[in-house]
Amino acid sequence: MTFSVASETMSEGIDFTAMLDAIKGCLLEKSGLRASARANGVKKSTLGRYLKKVQENFEDISSVNDELLLDFLRKTNKKIPPSMVKRKINILHNRYHSFSVTAPQVFSLDQERELVEYAIKCVNHYYGISIDELRELAYQLATKLSLPHSANWDIERKASHHWYYGFMKRHPELILRTPEQTSINRVKAFCKENVQNFFQNLALLMETYHFDGTRIFNMDESGFSTVPTKIGKIIALKGVRRVGQLEGAERGTMITLALTVSASGSSIPPFFLFPRKRMQSFFTDNTPSGTAAFANGSGWMCQSEFTQFIRHFVMHVKPTPDSPVLLLLDNHASHLSIEALDLAVKNGVHILSFPPHCSHRLQPLDVSVFAPVKAYYKSQCLAWQKNNANKVTFF
Repeated sequence: MTFSVASETMSEGIDFTAMLDAIKGCLLEKSGLRASARANGVKKSTLGRYLKKVQENFEDISSVNDELLLDFLRKTNKKIPPSMVKRKINILHNRYHSFSVTAPQVFSLDQERELVEYAIKCVNHYYGISIDELRELAYQLATKLSLPHSANWDIERKASHHWYYGFMKRHPELILRTPEQTSINRVKAFCKENVQNFFQNLALLMETYHFDGTRIFNMDESGFSTVPTKIGKIIALKGVRRVGQLEGAERGTMITLALTVSASGSSIPPFFLFPRKRMQSFFTDNTPSGTAAFANGSGWMCQSEFTQFIRHFVMHVKPTPDSPVLLLLDNHASHLSIEALDLAVKNGVHILSFPPHCSHRLQPLDVSVFAPVKAYYKSQCLAWQKNNANKVTFF
């Protein structure tokens, strides 16, 4: 049984090169389906169909030749049995693999190792290089060292995709990743000196007062919207363009939650801040016993509200100068209240703040607690809306 030319063409009018670029944008650059389709001028529904077929037949397209992928896209057809499609893929993959093994390397292993070290160094300095930048760098290095290379390198003034795939295959320690956007303040602040000073202060307090896990507390604030913007996926009919989800309001209101937990795993009742001029009793309906709640114009922690939090903390933890506790929190301007600090000293609360702009690495609640808490909160918002149909969220 062989492939016929007529059956291998799925449809006319499809730019398979643009389709391949769109698929790479989704799989390699982690772009959204809609954004990748718009950027490459292809239909979103068609891109989704081809993307699903590529994912079903290729584990990692970063190590696959463009010619193989284009050939697969052209030959993918509903009329072709899946077994024949996989057979064709295996034949082409074996041909490409044998070719890539025998293809000569432009750089020596030591020279490629320098490229690897440079790429890793760029990532460590928060300036990672992209695929095109690596190809341009390879071309510049080959030109500088007068190494023999393909004529296409001189035309495009960058290394070929074939060289890139081979380079990544020879160095499996490298992988394409989507970087997290990190502000320059955080990059500069999170340094060895700042972190070392923090742990030296922590060690001094531990040696002086010998806190155990029940006497060490961590506090952090985070905003919770009454209408979560991101919700999970639901089961719907295939082919329907728009799938709606009922929400209690058009826009949500951001409420601040100050959460305090101990190193032993216990916690004190939450501390809420509502963005209202006046506090209403129904704001705290169905909240845990001992919950504290206040209102101000912004809904964010200020110095006066931080003083109220210290009172709330002392009331539940009950520290004394003879039985002190350690409270770890962010170095935020709202925490620099003389009244709050005096109240803490009077009741045996030793406050140690994290270095500025380092909470994304050092703050335990930021690193490991608030993300699952917010995920659970969103699921509870959805459950409430299902059980309270046609009710509007008022706040």
